[in-house]
Order: sequence, then C-alpha cells, then structure tokens
Amino acid sequence: MSPSADLPATATADPAAAPPAGVLRTAPVTGLQRGLWFLDRWNPQAATYTTPWTYDVTGPLDLVLLQRALDGVTARHEALRTTFALHPDGPRQHVHAALAVPLTVTDLRELPEERRADRAEQLIAERAAEPFDLATGPLLRAEAFRLADDRTTLLFVVHHIVWDGWSAELFDHELTELYRASTEHRAPVLPALTTQYADWAEEEQHTSYEEHLAHWKQSLDGAPTLLELPGDRPRPAERSQRGATEPFDLAPGTAARVRELAEHEGVTPYTVQLAAFALLMGRWTGSDDLLVGTPVTTRNRPELADLLGYFVNLLPLRVRLAPDATFRGLLADLQDGAFDAFGYLDVPFDQLVDLLGTTRTPQHPPLVQVVFGAHTEDATPLAFATGVTALRAVRSNGTSKFDLTWSVFEDTAGGDVRGEAEYSTDLFDAGTVRRLAAEYAGLLDAALADPDATVLRLTSAGRPHRPARLDPGHCLHHLFERAADAYGDRPAVSDPNGTLDHAELDRRANRLAHTLLARGVRPGDRVGLLMERTAAVPVAILAVLKTGAAYVPVDLAAPADRAALVFGDTAVTLVVTDRPDRAPDGPWQTLDLAADADEIAAHPAVRPPAAGRPGDIAYLIFTSGSTGRPKGVAVAHEHVSRLLDSGRDHFGFGPDTVWTLFHSYAFDWTVWELWGALLHGARLVVVPHLTSRSPDEFAGLLDEEGVTHLCLTPSALRQLEPALRRHPRALPALRWIMLGGEALDPGVVQRWHDLDPLPPARLCNLYGITETTVHVTTHDVAEGGAGFERSLVGDPMPHLTALVLDDWLRPSPPGVPGELYIGGGSLAHGYWGRPGLTAGRFVADPYGPPGARLYRTGDVARRLSDGGLEYVGRADFQVKLRGFRIELGEIENAVAAHPGVDACVVTVHDDRLAAYVTGSHGTQPADLRAFLGRSLPEYMIPASVTVLDALPLTVNGKVDRAALPDPDRAVPGAAGRHVEPRTPEEELFAGVWTEVLGVGGIGVHDDFFHLGGDSIRAVQLAGALHDRGWQVTLRDVFNAPTVAELLPLARPVAADPTAERSFALIAEEDRAELPPGIVDAYPMVSMQLSMVFHMEVAGGTDSYHNVNSYRITGDLRESALRRSVEEAMARHAVLRTGLDLSGYGEPLQLVHGTLPAPVEFADLRAATAEEQDDTVRAVFEHHRDRPFDLTEPPLFRITVQRLADDAFQLTISEHHAILDGWSFTSLLTEILERHTALAADPASAPTPPPRTAFRDFVAVEREAAADRDSLAYWRSRLDGATGQLWPGSEDVHELPRTVERVLPDAPGQLRAVADALGVPVKSVALAAHLHALARITGRRRVTTGLAMNGRLERLGGTEVYGLFLNTVPLVAEPDEDDLAALVRHVHREELDMMPHRRVPFARLARMMADTALDSQFGYLRFHALGRLSAARIEDGRIGCEPTLRHEPNSFAFGASLIQDPVSQRVLLAVDHQRTLVDDATADRFIDAYTQALARLAAAT
Repeated sequence: MSPSADLPATATADPAAAPPAGVLRTAPVTGLQRGLWFLDRWNPQAATYTTPWTYDVTGPLDLVLLQRALDGVTARHEALRTTFALHPDGPRQHVHAALAVPLTVTDLRELPEERRADRAEQLIAERAAEPFDLATGPLLRAEAFRLADDRTTLLFVVHHIVWDGWSAELFDHELTELYRASTEHRAPVLPALTTQYADWAEEEQHTSYEEHLAHWKQSLDGAPTLLELPGDRPRPAERSQRGATEPFDLAPGTAARVRELAEHEGVTPYTVQLAAFALLMGRWTGSDDLLVGTPVTTRNRPELADLLGYFVNLLPLRVRLAPDATFRGLLADLQDGAFDAFGYLDVPFDQLVDLLGTTRTPQHPPLVQVVFGAHTEDATPLAFATGVTALRAVRSNGTSKFDLTWSVFEDTAGGDVRGEAEYSTDLFDAGTVRRLAAEYAGLLDAALADPDATVLRLTSAGRPHRPARLDPGHCLHHLFERAADAYGDRPAVSDPNGTLDHAELDRRANRLAHTLLARGVRPGDRVGLLMERTAAVPVAILAVLKTGAAYVPVDLAAPADRAALVFGDTAVTLVVTDRPDRAPDGPWQTLDLAADADEIAAHPAVRPPAAGRPGDIAYLIFTSGSTGRPKGVAVAHEHVSRLLDSGRDHFGFGPDTVWTLFHSYAFDWTVWELWGALLHGARLVVVPHLTSRSPDEFAGLLDEEGVTHLCLTPSALRQLEPALRRHPRALPALRWIMLGGEALDPGVVQRWHDLDPLPPARLCNLYGITETTVHVTTHDVAEGGAGFERSLVGDPMPHLTALVLDDWLRPSPPGVPGELYIGGGSLAHGYWGRPGLTAGRFVADPYGPPGARLYRTGDVARRLSDGGLEYVGRADFQVKLRGFRIELGEIENAVAAHPGVDACVVTVHDDRLAAYVTGSHGTQPADLRAFLGRSLPEYMIPASVTVLDALPLTVNGKVDRAALPDPDRAVPGAAGRHVEPRTPEEELFAGVWTEVLGVGGIGVHDDFFHLGGDSIRAVQLAGALHDRGWQVTLRDVFNAPTVAELLPLARPVAADPTAERSFALIAEEDRAELPPGIVDAYPMVSMQLSMVFHMEVAGGTDSYHNVNSYRITGDLRESALRRSVEEAMARHAVLRTGLDLSGYGEPLQLVHGTLPAPVEFADLRAATAEEQDDTVRAVFEHHRDRPFDLTEPPLFRITVQRLADDAFQLTISEHHAILDGWSFTSLLTEILERHTALAADPASAPTPPPRTAFRDFVAVEREAAADRDSLAYWRSRLDGATGQLWPGSEDVHELPRTVERVLPDAPGQLRAVADALGVPVKSVALAAHLHALARITGRRRVTTGLAMNGRLERLGGTEVYGLFLNTVPLVAEPDEDDLAALVRHVHREELDMMPHRRVPFARLARMMADTALDSQFGYLRFHALGRLSAARIEDGRIGCEPTLRHEPNSFAFGASLIQDPVSQRVLLAVDHQRTLVDDATADRFIDAYTQALARLAAAT
C-alpha cells in the first residue's frame, strides 16, 4: 500500500517578481496600509475609509487647466497611481506607470438657480458614499459641479489607504500651485521628491517592532478592550458602519484658556483637551480604566514631509482615572503616557490588535471603540488664480469608523476651537451626541476654571433623585384592628378548613396574644414561628405583634437545623408551632397550638393593652448570606405601613379584593400579601403548600376563589402559564399579577400574553429586597407585553428613592450600568446582631440630608432615558472572562428571548459561560448559539447549553443555582479533546490551516486565531480556500474560526470551464498522432517516470505491481459489483489510462473512452475452508505473476470469489503508476459502497465525476519542478547530504522481504505524545523511524525518504484517483537523549518543506552528494476505509489489512506505520532487501521503533 495518507496543503510561488502589464513596480504594503486593506476585505463595497471634501470655488474656473493640474499631482505622487492586489505573501502595492484621474463635469446651470445648490448637495452625498475597488483604482475621484459661470463646487473623494490629513494640505498646495502656474505661464514651484511611498514601504519591511510590541504588550496588559458607551439602541450583532457627523461649538475664548493652562502645566493643548474627553468617557461609561484611540503621524523623516500617502497610525492610549486625582495630576499622567506611547508609534495598529489576541467581532471595532483627535485648520481661502478662490470643507460619507470619533479643530489664524463628533447611527441618536458635546464643554470649562478640582468632583452631577415621601408610620396590628372594626363580618382568611371573618380573626389573635403575654413575652422580644401554611399563620403573626414583640418565621420546608440557628441567633423567648415534632430544643418555651389549645381558649378574646410603636421591629426574616450563614433583616412596623400607603392607590387595595397567601411566610413576599389584604377588609386565601407546587390545582383555586390580586415570582408564573394553556381558564376576577423576587424574563411576559383566553389581569414587575421592605419599584407591563424586551423594573415607589451609582458613588448616566442604591422611609434597621455587616450595606447617603441612609443592593441596573430602571443582574453575577466584564443577567435576557426557551439561567463553570434552559426539547444548542449571535458579542455566548425539564427552585420559588447539574458541552471536543479531521473536506480545510499557519496536526475544533492566525492570515485562508474551490467570507472566518464551524458556511466556487480542456497539456503535433478512441492525453508525472526507470533496471514490471486480497463480510450481487466497477471506470480517467513512453514527443498518459471492466467471478461455496484458502492463494499468485503491459489499459484487475452467502474474497492487482495508496483505498471503498447501493436499488443514480482531474496535477507538478524558490530551498537542505545507508545498495535490485508487527500500545502512545508536543501523529511516527534507523545503521546523521502527497488543494481534490506521490529526502541527526526534540525538529522540517514538496525526486537526487536513497517511510491512515457501511473487511490484526499483500518497491529498506481509521490499531510493516539488511536487523529496527514510542510516551 503506497504511503500517501496525509493531505497537507501548500502555497504557490510569489508572482510579485514579474509585475503585471502596465504596472511600473510592485511593493509590499506598509503595516498601516495592511490594516486598511484588511478592513476593505472585511467589509467590501463600504465607503468607511473614503475621504470626501469639496472646494466651493468663486470665480471663472478653467476646468481644462484644473485637469492638467490634477494630472500633474498624480504624476508626481505614485500613491495616487497605486492599486492593491493579494499575493501569496500578502497584499502588495501595484504602482502604475500611468493611472488617469479624470475630472468628471456635471453642469447644473440648466436647473433653476434655487434648485442648483440642493441638487449639488444631493449628488455630493451620493458620490461620497460610493466605495472604491482597491484592485482596479484609481483611488482618487474628481468631479466639478457647475452652479454658475463663476461658481463651481469641486468634489474630491480619495481612499484613506493612499492618503492622510497631511496629504490633504499638500494636495491643496500642489493643485493650486500647478493651476496658478498654468495661468501665469510659468513653471510651478514645488519641492523635489526624493522618495516615493513604495520606497518607504520597502524600507519598512526591514524594521523590527520587537521593542515596540513589548512596550505595548506591557502597557496594555489587563486593559479593557471594549468601552461600552450607553447607546440609544442595543449594539446590533453586526455593525453596519452607518454614521453621521454632529458639529459642536465651544465657548468663545476656550482655545486661549486651553493654551494658557497647557503652558502653565508644561503640557500640550492636545493633552488638556484629551483629559477633558477622558473625563467625559469615564463619566458616561463608569470605567476608570479605558482605552482611547488617537491618530498620530509617522512621518519621521524630512523627505516624507512633501509626500502624499498614508502615514497615520492609531495609538491606543490607556487612561486611568482616580477619584482623588486632580485635573492637574491627570494632565501630568496623560502627558507622560502620551510621550511614552509616541516613542513606540510605528507599530501598526492592526498588528497590535493581532499581537494582543484581541477578538475581532462584527459587533464592534477591535481594541478601541472611541477615538480622540486634536487638529489645526486654516480657514484662509485657497487661491487658484487672481479672482478664483475656494473654501475647503471635509464632507461626511455617511459612515462611522468607530462608535465615536471626537475631533476638535483649532483655527491656525488665531480663531477659536470647534468640534465634530462622528458617531455610529446604529447606536446613537443625534440628540444623545449633542448631550455628550454639551457635557464635554461643561467638563472642559469646569476643569479650566479649577484645575485643582478632583476627578470625582468634576465628574459628579448634582442631586440625582427626588426626595422620598416620608409619611408617618403606624403599627400594623393597630391598622388591622381598625380594619376589623370597619369590616368585622367580611371574610378575612380562607384555607381548606374554612373561613374566618375579620372579627373572628381578631378574637383568635387576641386570645393567643394573651397566652403569649402570660408565658412572659414582652414588648421588644422575639417570638419564633414554625407552622404549616394555614389560617393559623396570620392569627399567630397578629398575636405576636399585639404583644409588642417581633415574629421570626421559619419555613417547615427548610433544613432541620435552620430553625435552631435562626431562633438561637435572635434569642427568641418562645416558639409558636403546630408541628412540635419539628421544633428544635433550646432555651425558649414552645407553644404547641394543638396540645395547648385549651390554655389558649381560656384567655379572653378582647384586645390586650395597646403595645408597640411604629419604629419597633415587626419581624425578622432571614435571607441567605454570601458566607453561607443566613442573616436576619430587622424590619419595623413603619417600614411596612409606608410600603402599603405607597401601593394602595396604584393597586386598588380595598374590601372587594381577594388575595392569595401563596408564598412561605418566611419569604417577605407574604408581608405584601398578608397586609395588602388584612389592612383593607379584603380576603386572604391561604394556598396549601402542595397546591402551590401543582400549577393545575393552583389555577383551579384562582378560578374558584375569584382571586383578584396575585403575587408570584416569575418562576411560578412560568409554571402557571403552561397549566392555563393545557386547561384554559379566563380567570375573569383577576386584576393584578404582581411579579417579583427575581428577574422577569421578557419571554415569560410574551408567552403569558399569548394565552387564549388571556386573563384580564395587568402584569406589574416589582423590584424589591428584604432589606428595603419587600418592594422598591413598579413597572406596569404594557398591553400585549409591548416594549418589554428587557427586564424593566420601572420607577421607585413614592416612599423610596432609587439611585444608580458607579464605584465612586457618582450617579451613572442614563444607559450606563451601576449598582442600585435604595433610600427613603422603608430601609430596614439592619442585620440582627451583625453591626459590621449592617455598616457595610447600609451606608450614608451622600446626596441626602444629614443622617440619611442608602442600602447597597448588590444589584446592577441602568437608568433609561425616560427615568425608569432596567434590572441587569446581580453585582455578584457580574463576571470577568478573557478581559471582558459580563453581566450574566443580560445574557439570560437574550437566551429567554428565544421562542423555544421557557426559562433559563446562565452561570460560569470552569471559566466558561454555561446556560441552562427549559422549553421545547427541539431547541438545539447550536441553534440557540446562532440565535444569540444576532444580539450578543461572541464573548457573551455561552460555551455550553444544558436543556433541563425544569429549573431547580428554592422553597421561596426562586431558581436554586447551587442545585444545577454540571453543564453539557455545546461543542464536541471543546473540553480540550483533539478531534482529527474525519472527512475529505475536513482534511482539505485542515490542510489549508496548516499552509497558512505553518502549524500541523490541526484538529477540527482548533481555533484559527488561537493557533497564530491574524487578520491577514485570515484573508490568506479565505483566498487559499477559494483556490481549492471553497468560497468563505472574512466574516465567516472570524465568526467560525474552526474547521468544524467554518465548513458548513463554505460554498463551492463556480467552476471555470476553460480550466478543464482535454489535450491542453500536449503539443498539437502529438495530438494529431493520437489513435482513435483517446479522449484525453497529458504528460507522465515524475514518479511514473521513476517507476518505469526502476522497472527497466530491475528487468520487468514486478517491482511496482501491487496485489491485495481482502476477505469481505457482506452480501454479494455479481451484477451490482460489476456495474460498480464500470461506474468507477467512467468516473476516473486513470482507470482507463495507458502509458506510452516512446511514441510521442514526450512520454504520455493516454486516456481511453470506454473499456470493459476487468472483473472475474468464481463461486467457492461448495469447497471446504482449506480448499477455499488454497484457491484464494492461487488466484493471488496468478495476479502477482501476470504483469501489465503499460500501453494496454486498464492497468488493474479484479477477481471476486464467493466463499459463503455472506462472505467473499476480493483480489485486486494494479500497477502503482496509476494509483497511490489513497487512490487505491478510495477505489476499494467506492466499489464496495456502490455495490451495496446498487444491490439495494439498481435504479439509483451514479455518483457524479470528481470536480478536478489528474491532468491538473500534471500541470502543477511541472510548475513546481521549475519553481526557483523551491529549488533554492532544497539546495540549502540537501547540500552534502547522502541517502546511501548501506554501501553497494545501488547494485542490488531484488524483491524485498516484508515483516509486520501489530503494536498494541502505539495508538495511545502516538496520540499522547502528539497532544503533549502539539504536533500531528505523523511527526511522532516519523521521529521514531529516524531514531530506529540511526540505531540499526550506527550513523549519527541519517537520511530517509518521506512519502509526500501532492494532491491539489481545491474542490474535489481528494476525489480524484491517480499517482500524486513524491518522495522527498529528510535529513536528521537524532539525539539519543532527547527524542522530544527530534519530534519537534521533524515537525518543523515537514512544515518547511510543505510548499516545496512537489519538486520531483529526480531533481532532488541531483542536489545530493549521491543519487541513492536507501530508506523510505510512510504513515498510512486511509480515511476512506473508515466509511465502509454494509461491507466489512475481515482482519484480525488491526481491522483494515488485506489477507494477502504484494507491494514491492525499489528501496533497500522501507517502513510504513499503518493505522486503521476505525479501530485506531497500528501495524508496523518493514520491507528490506535481505542482501543489504538481514532479518535480525529488521527485527532490531522494530524493537527500536517500539522502544522509541514508549520512551516518548513516558516522558510526556
């Protein structure tokens, strides 16, 4: 079996040596141009980097003279005659000898005068938005709009890749001087140009940026690479680059004040203006560490000063803002930082992006998203001639390069300063940019007025909130008693045992209160509650409050030790329970409501003496703590009464309402449920625990009880909605569904509004926390859920204030996330017995009156432009991954928007985002990831998606994150497992990866950019794939940077019919001599000629006459198998090809039209097993002893012997000159698979022919044989090398002996070493061969032949059959003590030789010290055999080997490592000519080989 399993890719030779016609010369692009060229490929047909400007000319402008002047400028500057083309080494400049820039004329004088200016503006906007083709040029356009005889508007548009702001001034000067000189009949006075832009580009190639790159890597280490300005719209999945420009003015005198401060502080005016901009960005983003891009010129030599070209780089300046730093201090820091940066300004920004590994995404520009520039401008009119002047103005092209580009311009004539903001209209409205400009002006003015002001003071706004309404508080039991007096006979509480009216509830609470007092409970005490969910709960709560004590509830569903911990922490005096079996022992009394019923009944039903004050603690509810220890929140009566006062009018509290007590009374939602009903004469329906956990039963309860006010967590609503979908109920009484306790997903809202019938209830999203007494804000969801695309929580209730503050306690601007702080009249007293924790969470209000407090919620929110709030997530759910700050809540909202997702949670697991979803089981993780890609950047898309039947919930109905299982991986192999290419297409793509990156062993899940890919290599990858017949865009490469992800996005390239012409490679004289029946002819390849040469030397054809006999398990249908062979011959020209060595001007391959299939059948089912074996061997020997006449095709034969109903022997002989190993195993697989298909369906359509031909390889090999770079490479590698390992080998021509050994440990060893060293398995196998070869020869330096596959990397390249082999010499000096170094050396050598592997060995042999090559190695892993379905090869050794094999070759010593693609088992086959290498030496080689693998595996 011929060694040709691996299919690496290669690059073509650099065509830059011979410039195309009309091109004066080619030159590399500069690093700066490289970035713009890439952006043009990234976003083709975009006008983003075009620069339009106009001259409004007054006076009689001569357009002929203007064209002449324009031609003069173009002739002087090669940059204006340059186009760009992609070469194998990257993009290059093509400098043309001539490239006209015609002046187009549009005459508008025929229009009415009042319409001319508008029409001109319309046309200018259209022309400015037109893109350039960098490959064709010219990259400058000119047009004249005639408005009147003495009024002309000139429009020029240029591509930035040949232009910068400095060039604009030069162009102005040269154009006007050339025009003026023509009018004055004199020679123009212009400086002589001593260099051109292409010269500078050539010089730049020899510039080292190592020191620059080291500086930037250090200075930008840990810097945030995304600065999110709050926009008017969410950032789209793919930015459109649509933009606009907003001018703004600064106060008169600003320029002078800036210069004055700059001189005083020893800084530049630029630094002063940049500092003000940094304050603005910090204020609007909440970031104290930010990157701001700034443009700088790289014209660092005098001769560049007069040259047009692109000499502008973008520097990412890192700005750190400290709250206590003064503006003066900030100026000094910025000046120092800018001067440091300017010392390293030559490294192109695009290279910097690649160096830092910054993710490129379609959503936003990489590394920097905001740019600041300070410029000068001269408003003096340009003088074309006497009486002909022009005013210059830069125009907008309707695009934006970044999210925001902030430019300030100072008039050089001593005028003032103005500004322009170019902004992305995807993100911002003009009004927002105007607010930014006003704030910039204010910040600059304040800093100039007081440079000693701190950053904190300069960036802090005024009072950020309205004051809270502080109504006088009341005791809750007093308020209830008033309601009982007013509504005594109205029902108050219902449970399955009956209903209590308000009067009876009051009486029962009074008796229990007297009992508690009798047991010693006093005002200020704490009383524990441990009770079932019945009407006894409100009785007990009221009773405790009537004593002046506070209740401490514990849910029976909580862990057993929870009650002991809570009751012990709060030092309760007594515990009221109806489950004494669950009551913990402790230093407290226990009141068993059942056992002590007589004691309770004996007390009077009258109200006890009034006790308690509004500021007394009403309850202590425990919440989970970040340390794992729960903390008790002490809430007073007045806190609750103010809450209810605020909500009464909004929610319509009153005696005609019905509420549910749905939640655990240890969850503060019940405070709202309980008192919302009992203080207003309403009825409270106690929902039994089991009913609350059964959505269908609960829906029935809502209907039967006529519930009007329903309080739920979103998780509970999520369960109720499908119950109403299964069993529809109108629920006509329902008025309000109040949702809180956790974030409300937009998807939940939408699915609720899709119900039919839809209950009439209004949804209200209430944000709140226990520490601020249940609720803080309310947001009424609009009808139909309109506008609820995000988790909107609305405005604070009147008794509270809500502030969104940054880390410095400054109010965050609208749209900027910050931590939510709550102030006002319902903040809890604090945490019971935890003064330190209380002080850390309940902080002084810097914006309130003395003594006012704020509660730090730990929640992240953003204020919207309408004043409302959006909940983003928990601050402790804010994570930082790969340098990006991520709000998990934002991802959860995006996931929940998927129509197939009912509920979701996003967490971080092993430094990866993990999503958990419930919903449609048809929701596929890949589909969900694609869906998220439309709204989230790549770094926010979960790496795994786990589909659950339901999310685990806590006893309070919230999602229990701790109970989530380990996530499912969304991508196979993403956990680090290396996955080899599994199909020919994946092999081809991986080969292109290898070619472009210079990295072998590519797995299908290996990330292109993690392996060293960058922007230009991405362009090369797309181009290389196009050359192989696959079309992908740059965006595809960046969005899907692995073979597995990119392949589904690739599309076949339309074939070029002229590339497949028959007879195109032979001379017309030879074609005229061809016999009839020949359908194509082309020269023989070098390996075929070498085989013929060796056959002549050996005296026959036997040396390349291969025979393989396989035992096949499977049904046999003779007609189907014969037809499968016939179809294969029709598909593959090589199966109809003969070789003619001497009949034409050169040895040719002749392809015949049709030939009979060379297939014979025999039935051996009647023979014994021994007789069958003898007959099979006889047929095998007959094949072996029957040579081929190379001029008489077909050059293969097949014999099929039926052994049983489900088994047969398949013997194939073929001449190696027509098939390499890959082709042979592919042919075997094709015949067997097609036989199976035809047996099942004789009418099935045949497989179409390959999309390329062997003739194409012939042409490419001829080019490679003459490639100067490849020949130079091999001369340097083979100088002095000898391939003779055994003296006298050139005189030995005998058939070799073959010895084979299965290596059971080799599969694991090969894979382990390959993974550890980051190389392909083939490199490990080859290194072991070289080591063993050195051992048996005793040589320090050995040379072996390496079988290389030369298949073409194009669409269908793996489908073609033929001889694509070449043998190349590999020289090595194995180090006995460092086998790993040998593996790495081999890998590097393979990569280096890959572009040069097609140079025929006949050429290479002449470069060596002698022409011998005694040793050869091949690594064989034929993937085609792994695709067999019904038919199976029977092989007890590794799974794919023939029963009998005869594959002679001409090498003195050859080794092949054969690996089955299915079982992964390994066989080492050694061929040796016994005259030179005896049997013992061959065995010693195998031993040394296996020892080398074992040592490598042990060392890694």
